[in-house]
Amino acid sequence: QTRYAKTYRLDYRVYSPKYKIQSVQTITFKVVDSIPPTVTKVPLFDIPVFTKQVDYLRGLLYEDNYSSKSNIVVTVDDHAVNLNQIGVYPLRYVVSDEFGNETIVYSKVNVKDYYAPSITQIKPLILEPNSTWVYTEYFLVKDNYDVFPLVHINDQNVNYDKEGKYVITISALDLSGNGVVLAIEVEIKD
Repeated sequence: QTRYAKTYRLDYRVYSPKYKIQSVQTITFKVVDSIPPTVTKVPLFDIPVFTKQVDYLRGLLYEDNYSSKSNIVVTVDDHAVNLNQIGVYPLRYVVSDEFGNETIVYSKVNVKDYYAPSITQIKPLILEPNSTWVYTEYFLVKDNYDVFPLVHINDQNVNYDKEGKYVITISALDLSGNGVVLAIEVEIKD
């Protein structure tokens, strides 16, 4: 029975009646596992930028022809992954069984910005007729990743020469395509 990977010993007794000689001969053979583990599923990761920690083993499926999961070692090489910068990074897995057989597979970590900029009104938008204004005096526009999101103000319905209340929209868009639009009232009064 060689179902288990180990060293087996088989003793043969040889006897020659003619010469009245007997001898014991030993044959030793070693049953080993030389088949590496099989990786059946390699996960891909989409991770929000600035994430602190990622479980790279989540979603990785593997098996071995002989070793149980408790005797399989998985090493994750994530040295190239920068969770603080948007980009696509390589991830390397080394799956080893107890006999030293290895399987190496690769995956990717896609670090993304999922969050739109925020727009906060810091004071009421009240202007004198025929005056100009700069949005940074009235609004605080921030993004979790981009230092300077693209800001657009749609004030085509505002008559800056005439007193009244008008609605404008202010929008902010980051480099990842995340955006926010805010409708705000502007008052023109003397």
